[in-house]
Amino acid sequence: MISEHAVYSYFAQAAANGWTLTGGSVTSGWRAFFKGKYHDFEAYLDVDSDWVYLQCPLLRAEAAEACKKGLYEKLLRLNDQMFLAKFILFESEAQTPKQDWVALAVECPVGVFDAAMFRIMTDAIATYAEQYDREIQILAEDAQFKSTEQAEPRESRLG
Repeated sequence: MISEHAVYSYFAQAAANGWTLTGGSVTSGWRAFFKGKYHDFEAYLDVDSDWVYLQCPLLRAEAAEACKKGLYEKLLRLNDQMFLAKFILFESEAQTPKQDWVALAVECPVGVFDAAMFRIMTDAIATYAEQYDREIQILAEDAQFKSTEQAEPRESRLG
């Protein structure tokens, strides 16, 4: 089992990279924020007997119906390209009716979780959240928007 003291010390070390722990415990999980270039991101660290999970909700609203196919295809392509992290859909309990929201997640077995792994996990969340947050927001709301991978190739002006 992971000690609370260890988690608090890992977050203390991560403070130099913009992470702030706002509270939590081994039984309820921890809530944290990291300072992005344009806004702060919320993240949650949870532990069970076998796994450690770090999740960062990015899309806190259901994607428009016309946008879901393109958004989900983009998330699957990104999952194939990213190291350690993946995008997940989770059902929001906060909304009635329940909605599918998007989060960025990193997982690791409890047996390999240490300060170095925590640093890798927080770096992955911070890097990919900053890199893809805006595009995910747009893809979820604008069916006309094409991601950089989906855009039609332009004709070269170089002849």
